Amino acid sequence: MGKRVLTTITAALTATTLFTVGLTSCGGEDGESGSTSFRGQLTDAPINGVYYETSSGLKGKTREEGYFYYRKGDTVTFKIGKVTLGSVEGQGLVTPIELAKGNSNKIQFLTALFYALDKDSNPENGMDIDEEQLSNLESEIDLSSGNYSLTNLPESFPKDLKTKISSHHTDAIQHFSTSMFGHLKEILESWNNREILFDGDK
Repeated sequence: MGKRVLTTITAALTATTLFTVGLTSCGGEDGESGSTSFRGQLTDAPINGVYYETSSGLKGKTREEGYFYYRKGDTVTFKIGKVTLGSVEGQGLVTPIELAKGNSNKIQFLTALFYALDKDSNPENGMDIDEEQLSNLESEIDLSSGNYSLTNLPESFPKDLKTKISSHHTDAIQHFSTSMFGHLKEILESWNNREILFDGDK
């Protein structure tokens, strides 16, 4: 595992833990059952247009800032078309690390996949997923069950998408690293009410 990937995983896991403990915002009462739903965020940059479904029946597509909704105790499954990205326990912040269950090869693959599917290829303004790139798949693919990585892409992925994943994976991982340290910094600053500087900050 490369040093960048390891430090990114550490930052993201710390940010996810702090976010879930202290900053998860309540989405209000669910009109049908009266039970409370919570708002989570799917992020590398905020990722919009990913279908989600919870074990309690909430479903939709991530929107606005990658937001989705879940209830306490839910398992949340994320999909893009026929591609299942993974399932996680409902929580305030979900990144490729949670979807990949900490597997470094799959983390890098998912990071590159989101980057490649971004409609304008500019994650700095968020990621709007272009589902059409996966519209011609003939069968379902479950990325959580296969040993997928940057060197073992799903065979049925379109050639153009495979090329984009392979060509941009370094940029994707760099952006993910920057994004995760940004999340961690924002959370620590909000808790301490002062600026936090990491090594390398100007």
